[in-house]
Amino acid sequence: MRQSAENDRRIKMLAVTPKGRALRERLCARLMVPPAAIAAMPADVRRQLAIVLRSVVAEQAAPRDATG
Repeated sequence: MRQSAENDRRIKMLAVTPKGRALRERLCARLMVPPAAIAAMPADVRRQLAIVLRSVVAEQAAPRDATG
């Protein structure tokens, strides 16, 4: 939903509707359910996978230097 800004009616601000909030909650909950292939893995394998994935994410999020 779009709303005018309080101090300047030319500015339009986006506002999340209750329906949008409910959709976001459903999507976030769904993201927390692992795919069947991962859920079927033994717990120790899932833990190792989590360690590897965290390492990959950390590497991607780290600032890069000018050389590479």
